[in-house]
Amino acid sequence: MSYLKFDKTLMTNLEEALPREILRTNRSGAYHCTTIVDCNTRKYHGLLVIPVPELDDENHVLLSSLDETVIQHGAEFNLGLHKYQGDNYSPRGHKYIREFECEKVPTTIYRVGGVILKKEKLFVHHENRILIRYTLLDAHSATILRLRPFLAFRSVREYTHENAQASREYQVVSNGIKTCMYPGYPELYMQLNKKNEFHYLPDWYRGIEYPKEQERGYDFNEDLYVPGYFEVEIKKGESIVFSGGVSEIGTRSLKKTFEDEVEERTPRDTFRHCLINAAHQFLNKQENEFYILAEREMPGAEYYGDFLQLKNGVGMWALMKKEVEDALADTEETSGAPRKVSLATGEAAYPLIASVAKLCEEKSAGLECNVYAIKNEFFGGKITVSGLVTATDIIKQIGDKDLGDELLIPASMLRSEGDMFLDSITLKELSERLNIKITPVANDGYELTEAIIGTE
Repeated sequence: MSYLKFDKTLMTNLEEALPREILRTNRSGAYHCTTIVDCNTRKYHGLLVIPVPELDDENHVLLSSLDETVIQHGAEFNLGLHKYQGDNYSPRGHKYIREFECEKVPTTIYRVGGVILKKEKLFVHHENRILIRYTLLDAHSATILRLRPFLAFRSVREYTHENAQASREYQVVSNGIKTCMYPGYPELYMQLNKKNEFHYLPDWYRGIEYPKEQERGYDFNEDLYVPGYFEVEIKKGESIVFSGGVSEIGTRSLKKTFEDEVEERTPRDTFRHCLINAAHQFLNKQENEFYILAEREMPGAEYYGDFLQLKNGVGMWALMKKEVEDALADTEETSGAPRKVSLATGEAAYPLIASVAKLCEEKSAGLECNVYAIKNEFFGGKITVSGLVTATDIIKQIGDKDLGDELLIPASMLRSEGDMFLDSITLKELSERLNIKITPVANDGYELTEAIIGTE
């Protein structure tokens, strides 16, 4: 039995329900936050709120909310809830709520006539992605589920209003669309695990209010952009998963991804477990950086067993170091022609890469390997991961260094196309600027070892 559970008596009473809020984080700086009836009452609320270091040090609301509509025999029942001027709440979807509980993930049960619909929300660990699973528990006839996304694309400290600069363009992706309202923002991917129809019907929903901001004496209203809506048939007993994220996801794996993430959660069935979960919301983890900030030694590979959590980045560094050690064990000691190579990396990864370089030098007598930690001045000093290092900072910080025969960089520094940095400088342009061969290296200990030593 869930320690946190409310019945319809509380859920349909907005005076009781609206003060109760939900916060879920991905432990990498992003979060989902709203009330238990899914009515945003603060400008900080949103389904997908993420840092956008390319713009500033603020969090930004991309996906504000998602309105669900159940359709049977042509009749529409909107489960959404927004506050408008004059204490007007619409479309008052909370009246259909029969139960809310949060044992592992926030779960809401709706009843509309003969339809019983379960909604479960989950914020993916260490990834900027919200997943929502809809399960049709009961229905006496054909049922259609309509999903209408409300987009903001603004800082948590600002508001958005109807304007001509907002892009209305979108592109079709697997079982969904991607869109971006303003330059500088990442694209928002909205996908379902099942084929559906997207109806392009762009419109602004004007005058949405946030009563908590009004109580504090601040501005409290904004306009939200709705590009259209998704429609999908749902059968009794069937589950449909919605994904909202800043990268495309394989839609066939959405159900399994949701199930796997649920299994990792600690149930909120006791007060103690609730405290543990609350503490986890404040754990900020970027790669293995929390070990570095704590000045603790990185655990060895044996600590992670079979690396069951590798998909979440847990043990990534330990695995790479083990791969380097294994690769060097299979490499004969050399005393060939002298070789000088340099590596550029982010500040967070520097201790690991420096230790790897030292191991390679010990194996190869003629090798000189210099590692440079690139401070992220382009996006701000708080950004320490290698994937956000720009060519501009590389030029500024090591452009006057003797880099030797070759400069190695993590492949993650480049955009998905593999030929350009985040500051729009190409790999070729950087190579010409530094007058050196530049080789991107994958996140793999064996490849890194070969690249450093210079083996074919």
